[in-house]
Amino acid sequence: MDTRKKISVAVRRASGAACLGFVLSSCGGEGPVDPIQNPGDFNRAMRSGGLDRVYDVHVPATVNPSQPSPLVIMLHGVPRLSGMAVITGFDDVADRFGYIVAYPRAFRTLDWNVGCELCSGAAIDGVDDVRFIRDLIDDLADQVAIDRSRIYVAGFSQGALMAHFLGCELANEIAAFGSVAATMIDEVEETCSPSRAAPWLFIQGTEDTEFPWEGRVGELSNTISARATISTWAGLNGCSANPAVTELPDTEDDGTTVTLEEYRSCAGGAELDFYIVTGGGHTWPGAPVEFTATKSLEIDASELLGEFFSAH
Repeated sequence: MDTRKKISVAVRRASGAACLGFVLSSCGGEGPVDPIQNPGDFNRAMRSGGLDRVYDVHVPATVNPSQPSPLVIMLHGVPRLSGMAVITGFDDVADRFGYIVAYPRAFRTLDWNVGCELCSGAAIDGVDDVRFIRDLIDDLADQVAIDRSRIYVAGFSQGALMAHFLGCELANEIAAFGSVAATMIDEVEETCSPSRAAPWLFIQGTEDTEFPWEGRVGELSNTISARATISTWAGLNGCSANPAVTELPDTEDDGTTVTLEEYRSCAGGAELDFYIVTGGGHTWPGAPVEFTATKSLEIDASELLGEFFSAH
């Protein structure tokens, strides 16, 4: 039986900063909001739930804005710092796979309402981030053609907590999900009832100090263990209990190794891939930036997500 512990994900504004060895400038700036008529990088502003919300968009040169394209929504951690585009280098992956990428910003660029009652500033303030993601998709679809059958969500750290919550709330609208460096909040796990089984890709380091492998005790909320998180999603997806296990080649002298667990025979073909980064810390594996925690170079999280989403 997995041991469950608790974590204070409440307003952990230093959560991301503790992992990065530097402070980065705002991604994309706060320039004028222009219609998206051609490939390029854009800032968008919109109203959602009575609030002014913003997000950044990357439209690859290979994309024809008038032809439906898949959309990847990348959710940042806390604090936002430079945003997910710099941390992950996902624009390069999007260029090769033909994804439009949206980088939403949490309200006032702080934290997300990740489905708990009091564990984040956004939750306490009643910010409706699920509605924001829905409204973002609609706003972007008014500017550029989106293939609504191929919308994907991935997150890092607290952004991954948000991805877990969206997996419970928006399974009918999102084709597949990705979580890097976060396990599930117990409040979300206890009430999660997705409308369908959806594919998931998980990456978790065994030495993650922000979202520990065994979970953590906190003042306002809990996270469950990595094992309990995977078991929860495998159960919700109706997957077979025994995954195929592969030890990936150890090609880098970086103090990490990677094991892949593949859960198949899931309801509706909703595959689940779990990359266990032994020795890995609270990082984005393969990231083009440095972290103070141990970053694995054995895998590239952005490449894995790009490939996984393309198959779903």
